[in-house]
Amino acid sequence: MSIERKVTLLVLFFQIAICFKATAFQQLNKRVQHVDSSLLYVDSNPELARIYFDSIGTPSEEILKNRIAAYYYVKAKLEAEDYNPSSSFYYFKRSLSLAQEHKESEIAAKAASHLASQLYLLKKDSLANEYYQKAFAIYKELDDQAGLLDLMQFPAYAKYVNDEMEASIALLLDELETYRTVKGDNMYYSFALFLLTSNYLHLEDLENAQKYYSIYRSLEGDTYIEPSYYDNYNNAIKSCFADYFLEKKVLDSTKFYLDRITIKSGSRDINTQRDLYSNFAKYYQLKGEEEKANVYLDSLSSLENRIADRSIETSVRISEDLTRAQMQLNEVEGDQQKKTIWIYVLVVGLVILIPISFFYVKKSKNKDSKLSRIQQSFFREKVKQEKLAVKNIELEELFALLRKEIKAIAAIESNSEQKKRISQLYREINVNHSGRIDNEEHYKLISTINEEFFEKAKTKFPQLDSLDILICYYIYTGFKNKEIAGFVNRSIRAIENKRYRISKKLNLQKSGEVLSDFLQRTFQQ
Repeated sequence: MSIERKVTLLVLFFQIAICFKATAFQQLNKRVQHVDSSLLYVDSNPELARIYFDSIGTPSEEILKNRIAAYYYVKAKLEAEDYNPSSSFYYFKRSLSLAQEHKESEIAAKAASHLASQLYLLKKDSLANEYYQKAFAIYKELDDQAGLLDLMQFPAYAKYVNDEMEASIALLLDELETYRTVKGDNMYYSFALFLLTSNYLHLEDLENAQKYYSIYRSLEGDTYIEPSYYDNYNNAIKSCFADYFLEKKVLDSTKFYLDRITIKSGSRDINTQRDLYSNFAKYYQLKGEEEKANVYLDSLSSLENRIADRSIETSVRISEDLTRAQMQLNEVEGDQQKKTIWIYVLVVGLVILIPISFFYVKKSKNKDSKLSRIQQSFFREKVKQEKLAVKNIELEELFALLRKEIKAIAAIESNSEQKKRISQLYREINVNHSGRIDNEEHYKLISTINEEFFEKAKTKFPQLDSLDILICYYIYTGFKNKEIAGFVNRSIRAIENKRYRISKKLNLQKSGEVLSDFLQRTFQQ
């Protein structure tokens, strides 16, 4: 059978295998993409992130593999968005554990920092400091300046929640200029202003509170601050002002700030709602309007009941999640037990077979060993020579076949058909013959398949190097990170980092567009 026929049959085999697995792969890729999309939008657009996240379902660790940590991180963020602190804390812990297991450093650092923040709020400083140090060490190793800046505000936040207002103010003022001058991100500055305003109000320093609140209000509409983030802290500040004036029984000022607290329809901001209902009830009680006060007290009671119901639901969800995790663990342990049994069987078999084999080998060697060694040596050399000759012929025929196939692909006018044929040839080259072609020949062949793509990429995106463009082509043609890693002789983690850097070079963070969608849109014609 000729080499060309062998290659044709091999390609046909892989096409059939791919057809059988296409549906499963497509579903898996879709879930992974939705995890990445929900992670991308969870801070800037939680509701959009929730849509992507809900479409994932409840996949197991076996299905999502190294994206399972990101899945639980997004779940924790959405629980926090819903003001479910217990379930949020649980899922952040699970995300951290899985991220460390799968070497997902960035997710691990983010999860650890959120755990530290929640524990500071609960005044569990010693445990919070452990997570803080863990997040700091990871951000330091990654040289993630944004993460380190985020952690820089934690000590002041910890002092604030522990009612150490003067110490919190001192820490904030020392670094206020640093936060103000961060390029392209006023989130740190706005949070520092929120803490300063709140601290001064608790100290009853109305002048400084109004000073820093005025600066905070000047940031409204800033393109580098998420509107929901600004609104939440603005409501919290107004609530603090209302508390201050209510304590002083200055009712006009109390009403002024209460009326300006805006809670959007469907808002999950439980804390702001609770404070608003409570303060309005106190306000009308001081005015002697008990009927109106009772309306707000009823609303407050209804809210507390909903919070209690949600806590029960959260406990049930966590319990179900723990049950699923235990079942998966039991399955893994069952598989391990089966493997252990087979290992024992193999060991016993080897113990029996080795002495028998040794006896027969020794007996055989005693029969004219010298002649046998000469014959075996001659035979081995003959086989090596024959294999070498065959491999040389195979390589020559393989390169001829590949060049012929490339010319045939170039002659196809239909873009979709050409892409299909390219993908088939591409898998044949990289999966079945990567060991026969050196890196230089490999790159030349791939760039020859679709010269238009490579030329357009070089011209349109000069900031990308040759490896960037090659990886973009792989993504464009629909290959997964694991496959790409094998093609360019890199680790899967290195490919993930490379995709992130390519997205930064193409400035996709601002638009929020996924790299694969961007490439399809750019090169679809």
